[in-house]
Amino acid sequence: AEPLCSNEGRREGFALDQRHLQREISEKAGISQQQAALLLECLSEQLTMALARGDWVSLPSFGTFERIYREKRQGRNPKTGELLELAAHYQCRFRPSKTIKDALNALSD
Repeated sequence: AEPLCSNEGRREGFALDQRHLQREISEKAGISQQQAALLLECLSEQLTMALARGDWVSLPSFGTFERIYREKRQGRNPKTGELLELAAHYQCRFRPSKTIKDALNALSD
């Protein structure tokens, strides 16, 4: 399948930030940049609320987000080498879809 968005004219290592993503969505979906911004805001809000509840979120062509619990552990300050105790906390894990994995591997061939 042909990608919806082209990487033509972009340098390697280009960061697709929120502003650029809004513009891409706006152009491809034929909506205003304000509507694209609202769409991204709603997506972010729904992901955050679902993960905070302990749900996982699956976007089949993109990947899966899930909340994981990290036990407290010993860490080290990289500048001083001092031992630190890192508190127990939740993290968000993202697992890319097969589509994304295949696309990444195709680029490296």
